[in-house]
Amino acid sequence: MQEQTEKKLTGYPSIDKPWLKYYSETVDMQGVPSPDCSMIDFLRQCNADNLDFIALNYFGAKTSYKKLFETIERTAAALQKHGVRKGDFVSLCGLNTPEFVVLLYAVNKVGAVSNWLGLTSPVSDLKEQLVSTGTKLVFAVDLAYDIMKEAAQNTQVQEIISVPLGASMPPLMRLFYGLKSRSKKTDAANWKDFLRSEGFPALRRGQQAPAD
Repeated sequence: MQEQTEKKLTGYPSIDKPWLKYYSETVDMQGVPSPDCSMIDFLRQCNADNLDFIALNYFGAKTSYKKLFETIERTAAALQKHGVRKGDFVSLCGLNTPEFVVLLYAVNKVGAVSNWLGLTSPVSDLKEQLVSTGTKLVFAVDLAYDIMKEAAQNTQVQEIISVPLGASMPPLMRLFYGLKSRSKKTDAANWKDFLRSEGFPALRRGQQAPAD
Protein backbone atom coordinates (compact mmCIF):
# COMPACT_ATOMS: atom_id res chain seq x y z
CA MET A 1 0.00 0.00 0.00
CA GLN A 2 1.38 3.35 -1.03
CA GLU A 3 2.33 5.48 1.93
CA GLN A 4 0.11 8.54 2.31
CA THR A 5 2.33 11.59 2.26
CA GLU A 6 -0.26 14.37 2.23
CA LYS A 7 -1.70 15.59 5.48
CA LYS A 8 -5.46 15.25 5.77
CA LEU A 9 -7.11 18.63 5.32
CA THR A 10 -9.52 20.01 7.89
CA GLY A 11 -11.05 22.65 5.61
CA TYR A 12 -9.88 25.48 7.87
CA PRO A 13 -7.16 27.62 6.18
CA SER A 14 -5.83 28.78 9.56
CA ILE A 15 -5.06 25.13 10.39
CA ASP A 16 -4.22 23.67 6.97
CA LYS A 17 -2.11 26.69 5.86
CA PRO A 18 -2.45 25.90 2.13
CA TRP A 19 -0.08 28.74 1.23
CA LEU A 20 2.87 26.75 2.62
CA LYS A 21 2.94 24.62 -0.54
CA TYR A 22 4.47 27.60 -2.33
CA TYR A 23 7.47 27.66 0.02
CA SER A 24 10.39 25.28 0.46
CA GLU A 25 10.43 22.99 3.50
CA THR A 26 13.35 24.95 4.93
CA VAL A 27 11.28 28.12 5.33
CA ASP A 28 10.26 28.62 8.93
CA MET A 29 6.99 30.50 8.62
CA GLN A 30 6.49 30.33 12.38
CA GLY A 31 9.58 32.46 12.80
CA VAL A 32 8.27 35.36 10.71
CA PRO A 33 7.00 38.04 13.11
CA SER A 34 3.79 39.88 12.33
CA PRO A 35 4.12 43.66 11.99
CA ASP A 36 3.22 45.42 15.23
CA CYS A 37 1.21 48.14 13.50
CA SER A 38 -1.88 48.68 11.38
CA MET A 39 -2.12 47.73 7.70
CA ILE A 40 -1.92 51.33 6.54
CA ASP A 41 1.06 52.08 8.79
CA PHE A 42 2.87 49.00 7.48
CA LEU A 43 2.17 50.05 3.89
CA ARG A 44 3.61 53.48 4.66
CA GLN A 45 6.71 52.03 6.31
CA CYS A 46 7.40 49.73 3.38
CA ASN A 47 7.05 52.54 0.83
CA ALA A 48 8.40 55.58 2.63
CA ASP A 49 11.14 55.84 -0.01
CA ASN A 50 8.93 54.81 -2.92
CA LEU A 51 6.45 57.69 -3.02
CA ASP A 52 7.04 58.34 -6.72
CA PHE A 53 6.78 54.66 -7.63
CA ILE A 54 3.62 53.22 -9.18
CA ALA A 55 1.32 51.66 -6.59
CA LEU A 56 -1.70 50.92 -8.82
CA ASN A 57 -2.10 50.41 -12.55
CA TYR A 58 -5.72 50.24 -13.64
CA PHE A 59 -6.12 49.78 -17.40
CA GLY A 60 -3.04 51.95 -17.88
CA ALA A 61 -4.13 54.68 -15.45
CA LYS A 62 -1.29 54.76 -12.93
CA THR A 63 -1.35 55.93 -9.31
CA SER A 64 1.80 56.70 -7.33
CA TYR A 65 2.18 55.77 -3.68
CA LYS A 66 2.10 59.46 -2.82
CA LYS A 67 -1.27 59.89 -4.54
CA LEU A 68 -2.52 56.63 -3.04
CA PHE A 69 -1.74 57.77 0.51
CA GLU A 70 -3.35 61.15 -0.13
CA THR A 71 -6.53 59.46 -1.38
CA ILE A 72 -6.57 57.09 1.58
CA GLU A 73 -6.34 60.05 3.97
CA ARG A 74 -9.18 61.85 2.19
CA THR A 75 -11.34 58.73 2.18
CA ALA A 76 -10.68 58.05 5.86
CA ALA A 77 -11.74 61.61 6.68
CA ALA A 78 -14.95 61.14 4.68
CA LEU A 79 -15.66 57.89 6.51
CA GLN A 80 -15.35 59.66 9.85
CA LYS A 81 -17.64 62.46 8.67
CA HIS A 82 -20.14 59.74 7.78
CA GLY A 83 -20.09 58.55 11.37
CA VAL A 84 -17.77 55.55 10.99
CA ARG A 85 -15.94 54.90 14.26
CA LYS A 86 -13.44 52.41 15.62
CA GLY A 87 -14.92 48.92 15.74
CA ASP A 88 -17.71 49.64 13.23
CA PHE A 89 -18.24 47.33 10.27
CA VAL A 90 -18.19 48.86 6.78
CA SER A 91 -19.44 46.48 4.09
CA LEU A 92 -17.70 46.45 0.72
CA CYS A 93 -19.13 44.76 -2.36
CA GLY A 94 -16.82 45.35 -5.28
CA LEU A 95 -13.92 44.32 -7.48
CA ASN A 96 -10.21 45.03 -7.42
CA THR A 97 -10.58 48.64 -8.53
CA PRO A 98 -8.49 51.48 -7.05
CA GLU A 99 -11.49 52.73 -5.07
CA PHE A 100 -11.87 49.46 -3.17
CA VAL A 101 -8.13 49.23 -2.54
CA VAL A 102 -8.33 52.72 -1.06
CA LEU A 103 -11.39 51.78 0.99
CA LEU A 104 -9.64 48.75 2.46
CA TYR A 105 -6.86 50.91 3.88
CA ALA A 106 -9.07 53.88 4.77
CA VAL A 107 -11.41 51.67 6.81
CA ASN A 108 -8.35 50.23 8.54
CA LYS A 109 -7.01 53.72 9.26
CA VAL A 110 -10.11 54.76 11.20
CA GLY A 111 -10.04 51.50 13.16
CA ALA A 112 -13.15 50.03 11.55
CA VAL A 113 -13.56 46.56 10.03
CA SER A 114 -13.96 45.80 6.33
CA ASN A 115 -16.77 43.31 5.72
CA TRP A 116 -16.30 42.01 2.18
CA LEU A 117 -19.41 40.78 0.40
CA GLY A 118 -19.47 38.47 -2.60
CA LEU A 119 -20.86 39.86 -5.85
CA THR A 120 -22.46 36.52 -6.65
CA SER A 121 -23.93 35.89 -3.20
CA PRO A 122 -27.72 35.51 -2.99
CA VAL A 123 -29.71 38.35 -1.47
CA SER A 124 -30.52 36.30 1.64
CA ASP A 125 -26.82 35.76 2.40
CA LEU A 126 -26.00 39.42 1.84
CA LYS A 127 -28.82 40.49 4.15
CA GLU A 128 -27.62 38.08 6.84
CA GLN A 129 -24.10 39.53 6.71
CA LEU A 130 -25.39 43.09 6.85
CA VAL A 131 -27.56 42.33 9.87
CA SER A 132 -24.99 40.22 11.75
CA THR A 133 -22.28 42.89 11.44
CA GLY A 134 -24.53 45.85 12.20
CA THR A 135 -23.44 47.53 8.97
CA LYS A 136 -24.77 51.07 8.48
CA LEU A 137 -22.65 52.09 5.50
CA VAL A 138 -22.17 50.01 2.34
CA PHE A 139 -19.99 50.60 -0.71
CA ALA A 140 -21.08 48.68 -3.80
CA VAL A 141 -19.67 48.68 -7.30
CA ASP A 142 -22.34 50.09 -9.61
CA LEU A 143 -22.93 46.66 -11.16
CA ALA A 144 -24.03 45.34 -7.76
CA TYR A 145 -26.06 48.33 -6.60
CA ASP A 146 -29.47 46.79 -7.30
CA ILE A 147 -28.80 43.58 -5.41
CA MET A 148 -27.29 45.49 -2.47
CA LYS A 149 -30.27 47.83 -2.35
CA GLU A 150 -32.56 44.81 -2.18
CA ALA A 151 -30.45 43.12 0.50
CA ALA A 152 -30.39 46.29 2.62
CA GLN A 153 -34.17 46.53 2.88
CA ASN A 154 -35.40 46.21 6.47
CA THR A 155 -31.87 46.28 7.89
CA GLN A 156 -29.95 48.91 9.84
CA VAL A 157 -28.13 50.06 6.66
CA GLN A 158 -28.43 53.83 6.33
CA GLU A 159 -26.60 54.48 3.07
CA ILE A 160 -25.31 52.61 0.02
CA ILE A 161 -22.56 54.39 -1.91
CA SER A 162 -22.38 53.42 -5.57
CA VAL A 163 -18.78 53.12 -6.83
CA PRO A 164 -18.54 53.29 -10.64
CA LEU A 165 -16.43 50.53 -12.15
CA GLY A 166 -15.00 53.05 -14.57
CA ALA A 167 -14.18 55.80 -12.05
CA SER A 168 -10.40 55.33 -12.32
CA MET A 169 -10.20 54.22 -15.95
CA PRO A 170 -8.29 56.38 -18.46
CA PRO A 171 -10.50 59.22 -19.80
CA LEU A 172 -11.51 57.67 -23.12
CA MET A 173 -12.14 54.26 -21.61
CA ARG A 174 -14.14 55.87 -18.80
CA LEU A 175 -16.25 57.74 -21.36
CA PHE A 176 -16.88 54.55 -23.32
CA TYR A 177 -17.81 52.67 -20.17
CA GLY A 178 -20.19 55.43 -19.12
CA LEU A 179 -21.93 55.34 -22.50
CA LYS A 180 -22.25 51.57 -22.57
CA SER A 181 -23.03 50.95 -18.92
CA ARG A 182 -26.64 50.42 -18.00
CA SER A 183 -25.88 50.32 -14.29
CA LYS A 184 -26.19 54.06 -13.58
CA LYS A 185 -28.57 54.72 -10.69
CA THR A 186 -30.02 58.20 -10.28
CA ASP A 187 -31.12 57.45 -6.71
CA ALA A 188 -27.70 56.24 -5.54
CA ALA A 189 -25.24 58.29 -3.54
CA ASN A 190 -22.14 58.59 -5.74
CA TRP A 191 -18.49 57.96 -4.83
CA LYS A 192 -17.51 61.55 -5.66
CA ASP A 193 -20.38 62.89 -3.60
CA PHE A 194 -19.22 60.72 -0.71
CA LEU A 195 -15.72 62.21 -0.80
CA ARG A 196 -17.17 65.74 -0.84
CA SER A 197 -19.84 65.16 1.78
CA GLU A 198 -19.77 66.51 5.32
CA GLY A 199 -22.14 63.92 6.74
CA PHE A 200 -24.77 61.40 5.80
CA PRO A 201 -26.63 62.32 2.61
CA ALA A 202 -30.43 62.19 2.73
CA LEU A 203 -31.12 58.81 4.25
CA ARG A 204 -33.33 56.29 2.57
CA ARG A 205 -36.47 54.79 4.09
CA GLY A 206 -36.98 57.66 6.55
CA GLN A 207 -34.19 56.63 8.95
CA GLN A 208 -32.46 59.10 11.22
CA ALA A 209 -28.77 59.91 11.09
CA PRO A 210 -26.76 58.45 14.01
CA ALA A 211 -25.73 60.78 16.81
CA ASP A 212 -22.01 61.33 17.40
